[in-house]
Amino acid sequence: MRIALGIYTEISTSSPLQAFSRAAELVYKPVLSYMYNNPGSKLSLYQSAAMIKYLASVSPEVNMLIALLSKRGDLELVTGTYSQAILSLNPPKDRSLQIEKMTTLIRRYYGVRASCCFFYGQIWAPSFIHSLRNTGISSVVISSYKATSRDLVDTSSFVMNELGKKVGVKVISDRAAQLVSRYAQGEVTLASMLSSFQLFASEEGEDEIIFINLDQILEGSARAGDDDSIAAFIPSLMEGLDSSSLLLSSVNAEKPGYLDSGWYGRDAYAQGLHSFNDIFVRNENFRYLLNRYIALSEIVAGFKKDKAVRRDAESELFHISIGPLFIHDAECTPMRLQERRLFWKAIIECERIIEEADAAALRGEYDFEEIGENDYIARNKIFTVVFSPKGGAVAELCYKPLAINILDTRVPFDKSFPHVFFNKSFSDRVRTADGEISLNRELFDSEVLSRNRGEYQFSYSTERFSVIKHFKLRSQTLVMETTILPEVDMDGEYVIDVFTSLSDMVLGSFDQRKQMMVGSLEDVRTVKYTEPQSGLNLSFSSIEPFSVTEERVRQTQNTSIGIESFELYTRLSFSFKLSQIANEAKTYRFILRLSDSRKDRE
Repeated sequence: MRIALGIYTEISTSSPLQAFSRAAELVYKPVLSYMYNNPGSKLSLYQSAAMIKYLASVSPEVNMLIALLSKRGDLELVTGTYSQAILSLNPPKDRSLQIEKMTTLIRRYYGVRASCCFFYGQIWAPSFIHSLRNTGISSVVISSYKATSRDLVDTSSFVMNELGKKVGVKVISDRAAQLVSRYAQGEVTLASMLSSFQLFASEEGEDEIIFINLDQILEGSARAGDDDSIAAFIPSLMEGLDSSSLLLSSVNAEKPGYLDSGWYGRDAYAQGLHSFNDIFVRNENFRYLLNRYIALSEIVAGFKKDKAVRRDAESELFHISIGPLFIHDAECTPMRLQERRLFWKAIIECERIIEEADAAALRGEYDFEEIGENDYIARNKIFTVVFSPKGGAVAELCYKPLAINILDTRVPFDKSFPHVFFNKSFSDRVRTADGEISLNRELFDSEVLSRNRGEYQFSYSTERFSVIKHFKLRSQTLVMETTILPEVDMDGEYVIDVFTSLSDMVLGSFDQRKQMMVGSLEDVRTVKYTEPQSGLNLSFSSIEPFSVTEERVRQTQNTSIGIESFELYTRLSFSFKLSQIANEAKTYRFILRLSDSRKDRE
């Protein structure tokens, strides 16, 4: 049996520098050095655009070595999507551009044109063939193991014909991918994995493609403490294969075959899902992000007034890494603050470009949450706010000067993919001796009071009380005035929840920090938080005294750099004393204020 050995990394722009440096030092340098000293050794390589750019800036000698080995014919470079996009989520015109731009990047740095493609997350649809052929790509390398159903579709490579357009489908060995995945999870040792790979080469049969996920190898190494040995792993494997190794382009793909749409391979968790898009059914947070992106893409596509403006806006959206936003692989990118901030920065910048050219183009309303009612968008020079009829709450609060959505939250990862609710701020709870009534999932009646002044009103009635929420967007503040009208006498608490993505935020007052450390703040009228990283100040105030409790949600995961703790969000609960008699209305005025403490910021 001949083996086509390949390696790939899906490190994204948001990954920490340590992830890039570990890949370069523990894999790239030892593997490429071995190949340089042993002409005739064959290897195929896929790397993300982020990895290529990292090497260019930090280790240019590695990129020079890649170029030399490629031109020598020993190293085959594999292309992909430039921003690690899931092509089915991209506008049709962007799909070919994603592949072409990545192929151009490879040609610019290495002087060769790739003819084989690897898709981020191994998410595939037959319609991709049109984009592949339009960009001169003749083959795709992908697993035939369906991650969602755990079925192995095929084991040998084939030619796929979709409406007259053909590509070779080079099928990745699933038994090899399973070994790498098990090593990443600490289920097998490095030595046993190497031994198994060497046994594969001694078998008789068809050519086999061993395409190794470097991120999983590094995750397993960090977990097992194998960093001293991992550098020799792939060179040792190559040494045993030198006489029988070949490149992906040399793997025969002659028989006819067909690969249905699906999520393939073992790069990420997918068991229990019906399809990749099932993520957006189960996760309301992800659904909101996707629909926000799609709605803005449609606005940009319909912008006809100025081609230069449209081009600049399209460029911002093009660079959004749609794949890493949603796929939990060895890098855990959906849990990274930086990944989300890059997304919101692109969204905010794209809207700024359009707004400066034609503000009317952004005045539409969209059902981002798919609840049957449109969300409302209010804008001024400082803020973009999205109000949701579900919960009569705030789904998004973007601070334009820093291009941050301060109410963005990430959610803990669960392999069973349960239903995940969207955390929205300024949602309400009423606590009495009879229990707690939460309004965050109720559909409120909505009314636009003044679009120009950013005033919206939401109302809802229960058997015990009615509530009217009046939002006012001002230059540096967001004001919510909540009027509660009880049907019966009520005593208890009125609670407002705010979810924020500010990282490592601290209370501005030393005395308040001391109080919060032992439980909660009591009987205050103002609290102020600061995010040291950005210098952003976030304050909450009311003329009524309130208490504040904090819940900081974190999750620990093994990644390619070891054990990481991700700060997903902070939930702030503001509790007001509630004591009202029947048919007596009372209004609670709650104010959020934002400011930037770094005066030298432009």
